[in-house]
Amino acid sequence: MHLFPHLLTLGADPALCRVDYNSLSQQLLIEIVVSGLSKDNQTDFRDESGDFLPLKDWKGIVMKDGGVQKIRWNSPNRQDVKPEKQGTIAIDWIPPTVETVEISNQGFEGNLDFSTLPQRLRILSVRNNRLTGNVDLSELPENMEDCTASLNFFTGSLDLTSLPKSLTSLSFYENMLDGTILLSRENRTLKKLYVGNNQLHGSVDLCALPRRLSKLSFGKNEFTGEANLTDLPLTLKNLVVHKNRLSGSISLDTLPMGLQTMALNGNSFSGTLSLNRLPPSLTIIDLRRNAWEGSLSLGALPNGLRELAFYENNFSGELDLTRLPPSMTGLYAQRNAFYGEIDLARLPAQLQVLSLRTNQFSGTVDLTHLPRSLKWFRLDSNAFHGDVNLTCLPKQIEKLCLNDNGFDGVLTFGDLPASLTELQIGNTKLSKTEIVYVGPREASVDADAKKMKFIELSHM
Repeated sequence: MHLFPHLLTLGADPALCRVDYNSLSQQLLIEIVVSGLSKDNQTDFRDESGDFLPLKDWKGIVMKDGGVQKIRWNSPNRQDVKPEKQGTIAIDWIPPTVETVEISNQGFEGNLDFSTLPQRLRILSVRNNRLTGNVDLSELPENMEDCTASLNFFTGSLDLTSLPKSLTSLSFYENMLDGTILLSRENRTLKKLYVGNNQLHGSVDLCALPRRLSKLSFGKNEFTGEANLTDLPLTLKNLVVHKNRLSGSISLDTLPMGLQTMALNGNSFSGTLSLNRLPPSLTIIDLRRNAWEGSLSLGALPNGLRELAFYENNFSGELDLTRLPPSMTGLYAQRNAFYGEIDLARLPAQLQVLSLRTNQFSGTVDLTHLPRSLKWFRLDSNAFHGDVNLTCLPKQIEKLCLNDNGFDGVLTFGDLPASLTELQIGNTKLSKTEIVYVGPREASVDADAKKMKFIELSHM
């Protein structure tokens, strides 16, 4: 068994520690790395007598030219599960020859000083552990290409002005970063930046993003001020800045032409908004829970758009649903102030979810031409009136809410789709005596029983 307890007591003098570091064998360095792990986590590295195995026999270790090149100790644990009491890992003792470190989903504790990382290191992935330390990106090895430290407990600010020239991906998603962020459009290599779910604050200049960035996640922080979206990187495909404290008006007229997803929800954006000049590649747009107002035209949306959410704003005016993109599967417009009649006869064939509840829509409703794919449909809390015909509902529909309206005519229904588990039509002016059942007339069918079952299902 290798004995090295004296090496672990040199923490009072970091200089001495690094002297010993440079003089130690690769075997001994790796043993120090894992010496603080729980007994179970060291099992694969020791023989039956409890001695450490020769380095070449260690699981997850890749050797090259007599030195350790790669360390891969990943766990199949889910990212939403953070193991406890797994011990402490001494990353600062990783051998200088290492180029790849992948230690994810383990729940290991320990302090990571970025200045002690091997200078040859190209890939660092320590996702979903219990690591701590103050982040200093200027200390990253100059050859690093990917730094993934999400789901840990790192603190500090982020300064992107001194990143390694080879770095393409940087992820500190869901840590405890509590400072500010400084961007640099001079950076020409960074393509992915994930810093959501922290406590980063202050203003953020999106026009200063690295010019080749393709994926940006700033969501769930505390950024304040206005957001200028007029000079984003032309390469940007994913823009996620949801659940911050951003405010002011914005323009979507000059977004990058290759943008695919955009999440601006959960801020305090205000003013009017135009959706008439969006990039043709957009597939998902999330605008919900802001303070936009005025009318909203849906007639020029990208053909490939699948989901559009703008609920819980202050939009008003009439809403034209006859020119939605053919690929749309979800439209969420609830809790605004839209009014007027709606045409449901020309909805997209692939539409699965349509929510128009809690607006001021009025007029009659024709439910006989709904898309076959529709599963969730909410018209509750509006001012519709007239008859309700449920004889041609989509066979896949699961939820239909018509309650809290002014329906005052005849309610007609047949055999309801087997998939329908929630039907709400209460608090209207419909009368139970005006329910008409038009299902099969075979002797085995009891129309009165059907009516009673319908009344029970619809909570009338």
